[in-house]
Amino acid sequence: MRCVLPFSLPFRFALAAALCCFAGSRASAAQDLTAYWAMNNSYDVTEPVGSSAHLTGGWLHVGGGGHLDFGTGTTVNAYNGAPAGSSVEFSDFIGIVAIGYLQMSGLDFTGHVNPTISFAFQKTDLVTFFSSFQLEYRDGGSWVTVANLLEQDYTTFQRYSYTFTSGILDGRSNVDLRIHFVEALDIAASAKFDNILITADAIPEPGSMVLLAGGVVLAGAAFAGRKR
Repeated sequence: MRCVLPFSLPFRFALAAALCCFAGSRASAAQDLTAYWAMNNSYDVTEPVGSSAHLTGGWLHVGGGGHLDFGTGTTVNAYNGAPAGSSVEFSDFIGIVAIGYLQMSGLDFTGHVNPTISFAFQKTDLVTFFSSFQLEYRDGGSWVTVANLLEQDYTTFQRYSYTFTSGILDGRSNVDLRIHFVEALDIAASAKFDNILITADAIPEPGSMVLLAGGVVLAGAAFAGRKR
């Protein structure tokens, strides 16, 4: 038994065009890579090549045995199948107070919305009296805290992700993000960061939306003509 659609040929063509336009507009709204750092013994951005984004780290430590160096890495949150290499490690043996940060600067979200940062994180210590980790952003002004994170120890690497919604960074062309932390009265403490990935949702191109609207109008006109 053959099933025949009860629509005229022009209507079918118009409907197919509308669906193709819709699919194209959805494809153009895919998430794009802004910057990725594999942290393999380097602070240089891994992808995309030629990106103006850059990474810096700082470590102020009062106590004994503190250092900022590269440690063992992971494949957790690795981008595009990147192998495990090294991570950035903040550590101290005995700390009275320690203040550290990782800052991602020069991020360009032009034509994009809802930026997302994700990374792999491992935190261990024998004793810590106080610990605070915060995610912050800056868009030409002062630093703004958007999330308190990583309140517990992780003996293995875990993935953390945060999306900037409500339009606060949509379309911005020169954004800085920072992971900032403070620890006090700690013994044998270590914090490792790896595979820092920043992405954003692309805004559909106006041409795609025009084609979609045109396809819908053609489908409607064909259907109206068929009813007459």
